[in-house]
Order: sequence, then structure tokens, then C-alpha cells
Amino acid sequence: MIDARSGDRVTMQTRDAFDGQVTRQSTVDQMAKIDLGPVHPLTGPVAIDGAKEGDLLEVRVVDIVPVSFGYTVQVPGFGFLADHFPDPHLVRWTIADGFAESGDLPGLRIPYLAHPGAIGLAPGRALRERIAKREAALVAQGGFAMSADPVGAVPGDPLIAGHALRTIPAREVAGNIDIKQLNPGTSIVIPVSAPGPLQCGRRAFRVG
Repeated sequence: MIDARSGDRVTMQTRDAFDGQVTRQSTVDQMAKIDLGPVHPLTGPVAIDGAKEGDLLEVRVVDIVPVSFGYTVQVPGFGFLADHFPDPHLVRWTIADGFAESGDLPGLRIPYLAHPGAIGLAPGRALRERIAKREAALVAQGGFAMSADPVGAVPGDPLIAGHALRTIPAREVAGNIDIKQLNPGTSIVIPVSAPGPLQCGRRAFRVG
């Protein structure tokens, strides 16, 4: 737990979306065997002193410092375009000097412009219960949402993991939003539904 006040700058060192399962040595065949349980490990929380239900919290992304390795993956059966892309796919990137390059796509050089991917606030209990009920109804009607699962959860306390929300889908308190324009220098405003809203994020970024 990190305690912060309005205007403070917080630095987080975060893990990648697949929690270290994809490396420079990974092969495309391994993508079909990825364990989706650890996906989207969150860093935090940060308790904002004085924040209360009904407030709006502005989070400003000050900087995002990458590691030297990144990847693009397609995991069979997962994602919004799973029906269109049924085969596994992998591109391994080297990130340096403001660009990403890959031997898997020779001749291509992409300017580095990162965003947090998953960033949001902890919901209050009442909101969490409404969300869980809504998403259970969605799944019952054939929609897609990920239910609470204590297996491999962090923290593993079943009183928490048995009721905690997963990172899919995004919700009123943000979450797995993947807004590519949320780059350093931009801000996101998120409604607060619990005291000291316990802001969490994924990937290395600074907020202030």
C-alpha cells in the first residue's frame, strides 16, 4: 500500500501483461499454451488521502519508461477478434532509442508511444456487488466477462479472491481500458466510489 496526497508524484515498477510468460526465447507454438490466469497483474494500490465517494480523481501520466523487450501476441480463443484470428501469433520486439524493431517483422520500425493499458480505482462494496450481479447476468445471456477465481489470485485470501473483480471487462472505475492516447502528458478522470480509492495500474508509469 502506498499513501499519497493530491498532487503527489508516484512511481510504480510494473509487470508485463502476461506476467513474464513471454520472453525473447518464446515461440509461436507456445502461445497456444499460455496460462491466462496471471494475465494483467496489477501494481498498487495507492491510497489517496482525502478522496471520498462522489469525487473525481484525476490521474496524470507523467512518464512511461519501457524495458528493452516487448511483444505482440494472439492467443487462440482469447480477445475480441478471436473468431477472426484463430491461430497463435507472436512478434518479439526490441525497444531502444524511442523505437521498437523486430526480427519477426524485418524492415519495420515503430515509434515508441506507450500507455498504461490497465489503470483504475477499486470499487466500493456496493458498486462491486452491482457489477458482479450485472456481469453474471451478461454471461448467462451468452456475453463475456471473467468471474472471480481464487485459484492463483494475489492476494490468495478466499474472502478477497472469491469476490474480487477480474480485469475484463472495463467498468465504471476504469480498468482494462487500453486507451492508446493515454500517453505521457495526458490525464484520465475516474469517479471515486470508495474512500481513498486505491488506484492501481499495469506497466511502468508515473502518476502525479
